Amino acid sequence: HVRNPKTEDYFLLGANGGRKKLSRHFIDQKVPSEERSGKVVIAKGQEILWVLGGRRCETYRIQEDTKYILVLMYEGEKDAISY
Repeated sequence: HVRNPKTEDYFLLGANGGRKKLSRHFIDQKVPSEERSGKVVIAKGQEILWVLGGRRCETYRIQEDTKYILVLMYEGEKDAISY
């Protein structure tokens, strides 16, 4: 889903299953609290795959054995989008 962040959202940090709450990520990245709810995220349930212009989930990075790639193009704010 393409949506705005929710309170329960989290990132998976790697194959070991570690999690980090999205709210904690915003705090660590010093995103002002008034801007957090306006961010756009790509999510699978409460799992965040990508914060547009920012972090991606480690679980879905392209690797040597990747067979399929979903390309998303965002034509919103003129922000630096991560690849």
